[in-house]
Amino acid sequence: MLAFCQVVLAALGLYSIFSTIMLGIRLGKVEKPAPLSPQYVERLQGLRSRTSNKLGTALTSRRFLIIGGTGFTGTVIADDLVARGAQHVRVMSRIGRPTIYSPVPSVEYVKGSMGNISSLHEAMKDVNVVIHAAAYYGSPSHGQFGSEDKLKTWDINVGGMERILAACEATRSVELLIYISSTNVIFDYTHRENVRDSSPYVTDIAKDHYTKAKIAAEDLCLKADGKRGFRTVALRPVGIYGPQENLFMPKIVKTSLVFGCWYYMSLEQRSDWVYVYNLAWANNLVVAKLESNSGSSFGGKAYSITDGDLVNTAGWEPFVPSLQRLGVKVKHIVKIPPKFLIAFSSYSELFLHHLRDSGVVDIKPFLTEAEAYRATRNHSFSIERAYEDLGYTPLFNSKEGFDIMAEEVSRRYAPALSN
Repeated sequence: MLAFCQVVLAALGLYSIFSTIMLGIRLGKVEKPAPLSPQYVERLQGLRSRTSNKLGTALTSRRFLIIGGTGFTGTVIADDLVARGAQHVRVMSRIGRPTIYSPVPSVEYVKGSMGNISSLHEAMKDVNVVIHAAAYYGSPSHGQFGSEDKLKTWDINVGGMERILAACEATRSVELLIYISSTNVIFDYTHRENVRDSSPYVTDIAKDHYTKAKIAAEDLCLKADGKRGFRTVALRPVGIYGPQENLFMPKIVKTSLVFGCWYYMSLEQRSDWVYVYNLAWANNLVVAKLESNSGSSFGGKAYSITDGDLVNTAGWEPFVPSLQRLGVKVKHIVKIPPKFLIAFSSYSELFLHHLRDSGVVDIKPFLTEAEAYRATRNHSFSIERAYEDLGYTPLFNSKEGFDIMAEEVSRRYAPALSN
């Protein structure tokens, strides 16, 4: 009888392992987000109608170029510009037409690179507003090791900014350059709330290549304001999320579906995020500020853009709606101390870098050290300057945003779970 029980338990264990592997394989095949729901599209149409008076003819009278507009953020910005009647929207990227996201109707897609000044000149022909939404996050994302990756991150993010500024200057039609920067440039790895945009750059303590390059690129952008024939503004989003996000949500969803979500870091931690449409709205308000002939109050400045509220990221609050819809129960059973997570992320990042550098295996860490700090620190960024200068107030709060994202995430992964 004992031998029979052992055989049954072994069989159940093997079946569980096999099922987990097959689930991982099915989830790995989910490459594209689900389409936006008709209800959400209708809601956006209503929002645009109610807020159109704040924009006047700022969008309809200008021609736009979005650099890096085939990604998540750029696609949302392009879609909103078109929906609000922008005269012409052009998107430049290395791939030309988007492959993950659906092309936005009436947008002109052109192939080009920030590394090629000629393609920038060509893409900026007759353009009035340039929106720079392209970035290289590193490999792994927000990594701090590897000289080659450091050089690549610097060349794309900083060298790219230098070439964009030169192309804007050469193209006499450009009035405004909007740079999608990051709150990383003023995040100092400590517990800080309501950090103001006037805070100094964290140049001397920044850990990852991406943040260091973002600081240099933003500084170049803002210092060029009014000196080269056009105005410059930087928007600093924090944790961009929303339906069809395809960078961090697949990592969270796949890991939780395969291994469960029974651990947490802190239930007291609080941080802010930004719903992607709130960022698109802030972008529109910058253009409207230029239109109102009061651009002197905002040129050469950076603006943190958030949802204006706080969530418990270290306790999985942002992801609970998505995981619950997929049948994953978020249980706060095992606490992983933030200090341990940061140390583990740091050592695993270094260890996996050595494996990758020696050609043994290319495995990315679940979290880099920089990402672990962001996930566990109490931190928030003030949107007071954006409110005072631009009139920015979030159109979606975090609860609404995470619920909307959850609806799309559930439709994205449902087919893989039903097989």
